[in-house]
Amino acid sequence: MKQIIISMLLVTVLLTSCSSLFYTADYDIKKVQLGMAKRDILKVMGNDYEMIYMSKGSDNVFVEVMGYRTYVNGGIYKLYLEDNELVQIEKEWLDLHNCHHSTNTSDSNDSSTN
Repeated sequence: MKQIIISMLLVTVLLTSCSSLFYTADYDIKKVQLGMAKRDILKVMGNDYEMIYMSKGSDNVFVEVMGYRTYVNGGIYKLYLEDNELVQIEKEWLDLHNCHHSTNTSDSNDSSTN
């Protein structure tokens, strides 16, 4: 009986500790609104984002694009900020199964083609 309780506790600890591995931004993105400041976005979405793009244009507008991955379904939410204010949200689907590696399948020294 003691072993069953210890086993159940161990399974519970493992499942709860691994839950962060299955985090999906799909839940938190619903709380994000246009016009939010970056600090407010970070409070909702967290600090685990990808810096996709950053620049300061000739009009002195600071542009930043942050990316939050949705690990469950292979997408990324792109959050577009101008001068620290959220102006656009876009979800891009990533092709996780198609690697775009260029491979040469024909041999240029193949004598059978001559």
